[in-house]
This record gives sequence, C-alpha cells and structure tokens, in this order.
Amino acid sequence: MTCLHNIKLKWVHGLALSGVLTVNAAFADCSKNDLRDDDNLCAYFVAGVNYSYLHPHSNGSSWRVTDEYGHGVEFAVGVHANENWSVEISYADLGSAGMNNLNTAIEGTQRIDYRVPAAWVQYRLLGDKMAEDWDLSVRTGISFMINKSSDPILPFKEQTTIQIPLGVSLQWWPEGDWGFRLKLDSYDYDVYSLSSSIMYGF
Repeated sequence: MTCLHNIKLKWVHGLALSGVLTVNAAFADCSKNDLRDDDNLCAYFVAGVNYSYLHPHSNGSSWRVTDEYGHGVEFAVGVHANENWSVEISYADLGSAGMNNLNTAIEGTQRIDYRVPAAWVQYRLLGDKMAEDWDLSVRTGISFMINKSSDPILPFKEQTTIQIPLGVSLQWWPEGDWGFRLKLDSYDYDVYSLSSSIMYGF
C-alpha cells in the first residue's frame, strides 16, 4: 500500500508541476476575445475555502461518526482550451470527520483527515463568453482521496483511493482578470464539498 501510495503521489506531483510549467511558459495574456480563437489557450489560478460533508465507514467496528462536517482550503490551476472546454488540476484539503467509540472507556473524539488532489475536465453549459460575465459548467475527472487518522487508537490506516468525481461550478468574470466561483463537488457518495473561490486569469 505504501509503495502504491508513493507512486500515485509522485504521479500527481509530476502532473501538477508540468501544468504549472506549461502555464508559465505558454500564457502571457488572456482576454475574452482570445477564447474565440481555438489557437489561443487561456490560463487561470483558483484559491478558496470549502465546507464539506464527510462520512467515513465504520466497517462494523464500535466507532461511530459524530462530526460529519469539515472545512479547509483548496487551490487549482486551469486552462481554457476554447469557449466551452477547460482542464484543471486541483488540490483540496477538505478537513476532517470526527468519530467516537461506543465503548465508554475510550474517551475523546478521533478524526480522519481528507485531502484530495484531482484532475478535471470542464464543459460550459450556459452563457456567451463574449456577452456574459458569468457561466455555468459541469465537471468530471479523476481524484485521489488521501485519508489519515489522527491517532493509532482509531483503526484506520492511511490510504489512497481513486474516484471519478462529479461537480458543477458557477463562475462570475467581471471586467478585468479577477473572477469568483461557487462550486459543488461530489468525490464519493459520502464525500461532498461546497467551495467559494477567487479566480485570476492570465
């Protein structure tokens, strides 16, 4: 598991690094007019906060979820290939879920952390990029859920699992390079994240 975990993390780090290098090398400026031309690629950076629903499996043990809500930060680098399609690499710290044991001799709340690097493909559903300051997009891709327990007393080994996440985002681009995004992502049937972010296009 450790070897596979390390291989996956190296792949994610390599993908993120190549995305950043590509952005720095190829994109100097980006405007709404550029999106009309398929030969122009426009990049953007995202930073924001999230509020998440997290419900880890108890797997028939005496542990029960008592705190299903976490919060954290997330970052992303994306590229608009044209008016409708874009790709994005992201990293989200979703916070942690709290668990208590039914055995009263085991006191205190233990926590399981959720961190999620992911790669996304997005498609715009509404709005003319030339006429509207906002757009609505659907997104999917591949994510790597990294979980770790806060204490060895909670029998949950650090692990990385692969998901096919789904999401929807509402973006507002007023005049200039800055924008705002409200986004809902589902990484698994028991892991959801609502985030609010600032975007910068270049």
